[in-house]
Amino acid sequence: MISARNILAVFCLLAALVRPVAAQETIKIAIADNYPPFTIVDPIGEPRGLFVDIWREWSKASGIPIEFRPSSWPDTLKAVQEGRADVHSGLFKSAAREKFLDYSEPIHEIKTGVFFRAGSELVLLAGLAGSKVGVIKGTFHQRYIGENVPGIEVVDYPDGEALVLALLKGDVRAVVSEVPTVQSNLARHGLQGTIERHGDIVFSKSTFTAVKKGRSDLLKVVNKGFAAIPIEALAKIEARWFPNPNDHYYTTPGGRLTFTPAEEDWMEKNPIIRLAVTDFITPVDIVDDQGNYSGLNADLITLLNKRLGINIVPEFHSTWGDVVKRTMAGDVDGAFSLSRTPEREKNVLFTKPYAFDPIIAVVRKEETGISDWENLSGKKVSVVKGASVIEDLKKVLGHGTLLEVENEAAGLRELSTGGVNAHVSWLIPYGNAQRSTPVHGLRIAVKRNTEGGTLAIGIHKSRPELFSIIRKGLNAITREELNEARNRWLFPRIVDDKYRIYLTEAEKDWLAKHPEIQVGLMNEWPPISFVDDDGRPQGITADGIRALDKRLGGILAFHPGPWEKVFNDVADRRLDILLDVTPTEERKKFFNFTKPYLTIPHVIVAPVTGPYFKDENSLSGETIALERGFGNVKYFRDNFPDVSIREYDDTSTALGAVARGEAAAYAGNRAVATYVMGNELMINLKVHGRLKKKGSVLAIGVRKDWPELVPILEKGLADISHSERQSIILKWVSAFDGNSAPEAVKLELTDAEKAFVKEHPVIRTMALPDWPPIEFRDKRGNYKGVAAEIAQLAAGRAGLELEPVFGVWSDLLKKLRNKEVDLAPDIFHTPERDTYLEFTEPFLQMYDAIFTQTGMGDI
Repeated sequence: MISARNILAVFCLLAALVRPVAAQETIKIAIADNYPPFTIVDPIGEPRGLFVDIWREWSKASGIPIEFRPSSWPDTLKAVQEGRADVHSGLFKSAAREKFLDYSEPIHEIKTGVFFRAGSELVLLAGLAGSKVGVIKGTFHQRYIGENVPGIEVVDYPDGEALVLALLKGDVRAVVSEVPTVQSNLARHGLQGTIERHGDIVFSKSTFTAVKKGRSDLLKVVNKGFAAIPIEALAKIEARWFPNPNDHYYTTPGGRLTFTPAEEDWMEKNPIIRLAVTDFITPVDIVDDQGNYSGLNADLITLLNKRLGINIVPEFHSTWGDVVKRTMAGDVDGAFSLSRTPEREKNVLFTKPYAFDPIIAVVRKEETGISDWENLSGKKVSVVKGASVIEDLKKVLGHGTLLEVENEAAGLRELSTGGVNAHVSWLIPYGNAQRSTPVHGLRIAVKRNTEGGTLAIGIHKSRPELFSIIRKGLNAITREELNEARNRWLFPRIVDDKYRIYLTEAEKDWLAKHPEIQVGLMNEWPPISFVDDDGRPQGITADGIRALDKRLGGILAFHPGPWEKVFNDVADRRLDILLDVTPTEERKKFFNFTKPYLTIPHVIVAPVTGPYFKDENSLSGETIALERGFGNVKYFRDNFPDVSIREYDDTSTALGAVARGEAAAYAGNRAVATYVMGNELMINLKVHGRLKKKGSVLAIGVRKDWPELVPILEKGLADISHSERQSIILKWVSAFDGNSAPEAVKLELTDAEKAFVKEHPVIRTMALPDWPPIEFRDKRGNYKGVAAEIAQLAAGRAGLELEPVFGVWSDLLKKLRNKEVDLAPDIFHTPERDTYLEFTEPFLQMYDAIFTQTGMGDI
């Protein structure tokens, strides 16, 4: 057994070794040499720190080598600006820096506080007017104090150590710096008790990596590398440098969140959290005519409530001014969709951005000459009158032409007809225009995130515990979950010209108000509807609905689950439409129905060697296996009371019951039954006769309060051609149709063998869960692999069923010796095993191998 494992490992190793690794130029990263715990050079000259370790993980994830360039903090900025370094390891955004830097996505978040000597009066930053306050030279704090707290005498120091020393000596009354930096410098000298921090955070800001302005190619590489780092790896790195979980930015997805006693007390005293939203900013906040709330912020509320176990309730406002005013006054706990401004930071604490409304340049699809802002120089560009970007755009255009238009739609029409080379806007208004009146043949060529375009959660400063709670919840949402929500709502989905269907203006308007339709479908009904090992919907219906979705512009979101759950979710309006439902008078109380899109006959499935069942009448006195909750249960009970019924959770289990002899037959959907029989090698079963009742007539059930959606769906379904439908069906319908067993099933068995099969219909087989591709257990718990399927084929042709018994090799071998299992599907012949086993002829040969490091000589 061990030698067999070795040869399989060879295949895996060879597959990994032959993957090409492109040679990459080393990226030089500027780091501050004394900026603990983020970047520092240790006594033996090695770069250390949180950002250093994150960048090393970046190199590992991207496969690109890196080299650190340590220097003073001011020189790190110059190094990137002058090209001596390619990337800055991590810093805050500022207007001054944006003149020569382009920023990555955020990589961390840092709190800034005001620190005093122990025993001194602790006051807010605003109360330090007329006093000397220390900062590190060249940092964001230096400019922040100058712009926001006039009257403070700012004294700058070269690094954090000098800053702390100045405070201890009394050269300054207070210092303003990042909390982790001050704590690290104090800990280095064992002086944690000599300095105190005021309880209020001055601000909490996201940190970014940055490249020299214009190096968009490098910035894409940087962002791609960070996106490839597993969140678990980042959380592990952070835990090494920030021992206190309350200071963590990264949270392992699914991991347990920890709260301080103060946070838990706050949540207990405040069971409802009111956060302000709008009722008009589509697609961030959407409120339809029935008062249903959806959009990016609605999805975020759901995710936060799930992660934190709290109850965030949106408080709607009809003007943006009211959102800001009530948040600043503390009339609500906070607000969504806020961006930082110096004025707002006086009263509000900000989380990291959860989305961006970037400035974009839209071009025609065939345009290849515009991929960066600099490419707009000399071009003719449209922009909506009064847009805040106009002055900056004029500088970029140089001798080009700026065309100011009345609205987004006018600018997009100019672009589409060739009147301009590009249209500059923001993502959200562009998306709204495209959803309302689509202009085809366009694409986004350039995006740039700005501070004014960030969407963050703002919490009033009087609720610091809530801010900390929300920040933890936001950090616990996975990158994939946030991206899914952003992609769902922020990026306009345009119907390809090839799939465009005619809709009335009323229908277009209805879809604009309902930009996403939640779809319920079954997760265990192959080949009609099921989920694969990765949880993705598959099958005839799933592919058919994807074809429909192309015609609707990508508005359908799948929610697979058990039949009873998805049925009730649509009936109760938690979901919007239900697939694969048969219209009945009873169901019309809960659904509006489209015309049927698929009709499949119902058949009787029974053993190959048993009596033939022609129709329902021939099942009299028999026990049949049916799926729980399916229509056939009621049909047989109402019309054939002499037929006994056993209910099972799904079709596979029901057919398995027939194969095991628990029931005489199964009655149900022909396509589903034949697919399951073929996929699970139930070749001791076959299709007998048909039921007299009408087969599965499948339609889409729409929630009762959305009658407007039915004709829209029917138009999309009608547009799917016959050939497209046939190709979908043929993809999933098995070549083994179940009408007759393969010829090999008809084995010539002796009377003794037949008696054995009858007495032992189920054979217990030892099964290894983790030895692919020979045998393994897949994500759905099915027994798979080369040996597994050969054994299943052999058993099936003899009229037997295999029952896998999973375990480790040594335990299974003991069970085999003790007759607790009956069969080993892949075992080597040894003299010792001869004493208690009978062996078949060999069916597979495997070899041992020796592994060496790449580049070693012959052995």
